[in-house]
Amino acid sequence: MGQAAILPGVYELLQSARQKGIQLAVASSSTRDWVHGYLQKLGIFDYFTVVHTSEDVKRVKPDPELYLLALQSLGIEASEAIVFEDSPNGLKAANAAGIRCIIVPNEVTRSLEFAMHELRLSSLAEIDMEAL
Repeated sequence: MGQAAILPGVYELLQSARQKGIQLAVASSSTRDWVHGYLQKLGIFDYFTVVHTSEDVKRVKPDPELYLLALQSLGIEASEAIVFEDSPNGLKAANAAGIRCIIVPNEVTRSLEFAMHELRLSSLAEIDMEAL
């Protein structure tokens, strides 16, 4: 897994969400072991109310099943959620689930085409929780 480091703005966003009582979820097409291990290594696992992975669904992104499951688990509607995504397939899944999506590409996906998103940031350090 290499040396894990939290990207700029992530910890601040998690802290702000916790202070405001906002529930957070992870909906990842990766395996449960990888996702849980990575979140624990970064020390942020406990910030998430729900963590769903490829093992919880029949179809992964771009299918919306992971996002629909996360909404159901949180007990909220798509209109009450915002997705932060770094991949075109994740954006497609969010759009198909009817959830607004903010794009925060990573080093690998930065040059890829993202269509139909709410907002695109170069880092989560640019986000203002009050504005959200």
